[in-house]
Amino acid sequence: MASVDELRFVVNRASGGRAGERLIHDLRALSAADAVVDLATCDLAAFVGRAHADGARLVACGGDGTVAAVLAAAHAAGGPAVGIIPLGTGNDLARCHGWHRRQPLSRRLAALAVAKRVALDRWLLRAPPSLGERCWFNYCSWGGDAHVVRHFHHLRDRHPPWFRSPLANQAIYLGLGMVDVPAPLAASLRWPQGPALPASMNSLVIANIASYAGGRRLGRQIAAGDGRCDVFALPSGLALGLRMVGWRRVQGLGAWSTLALVVDRPLSMQLDGEPLLAPPGDYSIQPGGQVDLLMACE
Repeated sequence: MASVDELRFVVNRASGGRAGERLIHDLRALSAADAVVDLATCDLAAFVGRAHADGARLVACGGDGTVAAVLAAAHAAGGPAVGIIPLGTGNDLARCHGWHRRQPLSRRLAALAVAKRVALDRWLLRAPPSLGERCWFNYCSWGGDAHVVRHFHHLRDRHPPWFRSPLANQAIYLGLGMVDVPAPLAASLRWPQGPALPASMNSLVIANIASYAGGRRLGRQIAAGDGRCDVFALPSGLALGLRMVGWRRVQGLGAWSTLALVVDRPLSMQLDGEPLLAPPGDYSIQPGGQVDLLMACE
């Protein structure tokens, strides 16, 4: 069992409106001076390496992108376990592992100190040279949902005051999804090894965890440490909305340990909420090992 003194914190100051700034201040009041760093200004690899050498537990404080960055650094360092204090909009990995936003800081720290380790699959996306090889942990997708993520990040960079709370962020996501719907995806994306892609498909989602887009459930059997990722075809507009609230089922395309896709023209894509523009070419997804994630004890 670890103690609170054995926790090391990486905080994204920009997450959650002003919540990240407040959390840095509160954690520095409770911890040693070198136990809390700002993601934007720290040497993440060096900080994670020191935490591993000290036998400490890492805590990623931010959204899914922050957690993914800390997990990637932990894997490179050889394995310090990572817990989460969620501050972002979706917080999907935190939702799957018992880390909730509405908890007093003292309870969060106590829970992190006694949390159990669980295995989380790490996946590698191999893409054309302009993107190269990248790792991901939650989900990756092509098409309409990634298109919305790209527009959301563009708006947040241009108008920061609009994005002061998770509720406001989710409302903006919803509005973008209703207004800006790209063409069906099957004309731009091919999956030679898998079943035929539905003609009405607007997004292809490859999921490693059970929570998607801020708590939506794509499938009941998704397991984060079974060496397989689950593939889903999502429509757009009203049909997507009915599926996301559970009134209609999302179309599953199976669970796979490796995948190969072909993009025929530039497409929006995302990795753990990071927006990218996918150039035409061959893509593959392969296992990339595992990391230790901390799960809240019930």
